[in-house]
Amino acid sequence: FVDDGSKDGSSGLLRDLESKDRRISVIHLNKHSGKTQALRSGIRQARGEIIVTMDSDLQDDPKDIPYLIQKLKEGYGLVCGWRCQRKAGIFKAILSKIFNVVVSLITKIGLHDINCGIKAFRKEVVDKIELYSGLHRYIPLLVYLKGYKVTEVKVNSRPRIYGRSKYGIKRYIIAGIDLFRIIISKK
Repeated sequence: FVDDGSKDGSSGLLRDLESKDRRISVIHLNKHSGKTQALRSGIRQARGEIIVTMDSDLQDDPKDIPYLIQKLKEGYGLVCGWRCQRKAGIFKAILSKIFNVVVSLITKIGLHDINCGIKAFRKEVVDKIELYSGLHRYIPLLVYLKGYKVTEVKVNSRPRIYGRSKYGIKRYIIAGIDLFRIIISKK
């Protein structure tokens, strides 16, 4: 688990879980540093050959993990979840659809939901990419640009129960700038 400087009490809960079960490891970041930094910290500390990421807001369904891993074992470097029946507000769903179509058209990656939080990938693959700024949303693209096969599987999308979405129009502008950086750096 990565605690990204949370102020909602989850840090204490994670410390309690960690003290009761030696299989649980928690990285406690001193302050909220963003999703990219949290993922980078978790990936660096991961010991397994396969890494599965998922957000803690309970929108991702852990029951989908075996499907991601099975697909990964078919020779893919990364398998991304695809929330084909997404449980989000209409504005967010439309922005997300536009974002995914634009990224697919520009990059030819062919994913429906590049920024889905639940993903499975091989540690050796993701260790070869650099994560900074807001590049967490482009992990599948970065893996694809390194020459690895990427795909997606349909996953459950559950309504958000905890927290609130921090994605607005500003995040899409930052995402566009990050995409531009990736494209320019690959030429």
